Amino acid sequence: MNYYKPKELTEAVSLAESANGSGFFIAGGTDLWVNYLQKNTEPTLLIDLSEIEELKEINISKNQIEIGSFVTLDELIRNPLIAKHFPLLATAGLSIATPVIRKTATIGGNLLCENRCYYYNQSEFWKNAAGQCLKNCGEICLATGGAKGCYSKFVSDMAVALIAVEGEVEIVEKKVIHKIPIEKIYSGDGIKSKNISPDAILKKITLPVEKYTKTYYRKLRSRKSVEFTSLTVAMACDTKNNIRISIGGIAQKPLLLTGDSSTPVEEFISSANKQSKIIDNDLFPRVYRKEMMGVYIREGMRGVGVVG
Repeated sequence: MNYYKPKELTEAVSLAESANGSGFFIAGGTDLWVNYLQKNTEPTLLIDLSEIEELKEINISKNQIEIGSFVTLDELIRNPLIAKHFPLLATAGLSIATPVIRKTATIGGNLLCENRCYYYNQSEFWKNAAGQCLKNCGEICLATGGAKGCYSKFVSDMAVALIAVEGEVEIVEKKVIHKIPIEKIYSGDGIKSKNISPDAILKKITLPVEKYTKTYYRKLRSRKSVEFTSLTVAMACDTKNNIRISIGGIAQKPLLLTGDSSTPVEEFISSANKQSKIIDNDLFPRVYRKEMMGVYIREGMRGVGVVG
């Protein structure tokens, strides 16, 4: 394995292009390294982004906040601009991992963390004994017993929160910058979960300031630290009473529901149930996770001041 530590964004992009898809960017490494140890990924080239200073900034300009992809979760939580304009992000950040991990894990890394499944995220010994799943080049999904598709679940809590407040990302690909809504970077394919190429760099996240005045966030997990999500619900209501509900942990990509204060809460819940793809690949049973999704949506509607 080769290792490089570029100081400029253009240099990192060039290195990735030369790797022809076999290179991996490393930020905090908290997701990449675990998957490497579990033999889920085998990079031939690591490109360390830690010395590219422009990726570490949080700035406010005109009517938006810009967050560099290398900002750590700990820095995000403590930043006064985030505390003032987007307390939802601080709440979401505090729900991720542990205080020690948050000092290393980055917001960009969390947005791009790999989908997870009880049958995929195991040691090499465990998988050799139980058999390989579809996501790990096996022939069937061990969770469902079928071969039609992988149902690994989307687990980025920061993405769920950012989508609720209409976050966008700037992605550098082949030296061209694209700006797209965060929800568009996820494919819905449990095996290849991203819509961006391996040599693309997530540069920064942008958010509209003063638009979403009321927000809500809840996360279901077996412990209050360390654990990845079993269900995450974030909700935001803007100054015109338009509502965005973002949900993670229930399908291969985040689910986005939109409406306004006149939309019945049961309509939101019905839509979420129809679009979710919850299976038994989590410590919490499928039926319980689906029930809690309705509980959180009802609670969220009350939390943002909407009577459903």
